[in-house]
Amino acid sequence: MNPLRIALLWDDGIHGVLAGERADGTPRGDVRVAVAAVEQALRGAGHITERVGIDFPISRFLARLESGAFDLAFNLCEGVGDVATGEIAVTALLDLVPIRYTGSDPMALAAALDKARAKEILTARGIPTPRGTLLASGFSRAVELRFPLIVKPAREDGSLGIEEASVVRDLPALRARVDWVAEHFASASLAEEFVDGRELNVSVLGEGAERFALPIGEIDFSGMPEGRPRIVSFNAKWREDTAEFAGTVPVVPAPLTEPVAARVREAALRAAEAFGVRDYARVDLRLDRAENPWVLEVNPNPDISPDAGVPRAAKVHGWSYDRLILEVVAMAMRRSPQARRSVRLLEATASR
Repeated sequence: MNPLRIALLWDDGIHGVLAGERADGTPRGDVRVAVAAVEQALRGAGHITERVGIDFPISRFLARLESGAFDLAFNLCEGVGDVATGEIAVTALLDLVPIRYTGSDPMALAAALDKARAKEILTARGIPTPRGTLLASGFSRAVELRFPLIVKPAREDGSLGIEEASVVRDLPALRARVDWVAEHFASASLAEEFVDGRELNVSVLGEGAERFALPIGEIDFSGMPEGRPRIVSFNAKWREDTAEFAGTVPVVPAPLTEPVAARVREAALRAAEAFGVRDYARVDLRLDRAENPWVLEVNPNPDISPDAGVPRAAKVHGWSYDRLILEVVAMAMRRSPQARRSVRLLEATASR
């Protein structure tokens, strides 16, 4: 591939909320870790990179993109400031510039971030997913779900709002948790039936007919303290000094029989297709006691830092981190900028 001029898009504010540090003092989840790693991989291959932070006013950010004569934007934005939905807005702006960019488009990001809508999509496609319902603070109607349930903020990611108390076993606990989510996140809750079994994840690369699954990962809960729910909570993801972090060890490949692994891959790929994810994504699943997979969520914009799940699975697949990043670039470069034709039509209409 000829040298490209690549903008590294990121927002320095979104992961300030993720407390907990690595051994070198760098915050876990800090997008700067991913930016530096991707930059090194791209420059090592001879590409020219420039870091372009999301800035206000937005017109200044757009001006930097348009004046940079970039061939591609490597999109590492996981929000704007402390607003998770900002990741959707960024890709919508990229479609309007227009410029090629890595990762999923606004439609996939929006559908996946809204947990209740995501469940509707999975259900409509016949993809196995735990039954769930959207609840607001002070709800009074009967809940036609089987306890135990897990309660999640309806429009957050990164396990924000997920902790031990999120798994509820009766109606009073459910009401209390829904009220807590409303108070702390100003959000409705998705309550869904809790599948008490193995937690798996499948990293998916590519798009359309070329989409494929990397080796399946599993969260090993064997080190979790007795009595704690086997879930990937906020602490488990981001706070290295907690029992939850120590008790959730990623394992790739997951020790599964081939028939079970085939069912898991099929469910993950169907879910990825349903949301139209591109380039790289992660599908989280649970395996029940009968070894049936249940899709929990689709993450179309997962962390791509070297020690995160997608690179970990890629390494088992036989790809180095640098190769993964270059493959993602090649996937994005095969696409035309999404909005070029529509923008030209708008400009032509406005000039009449």
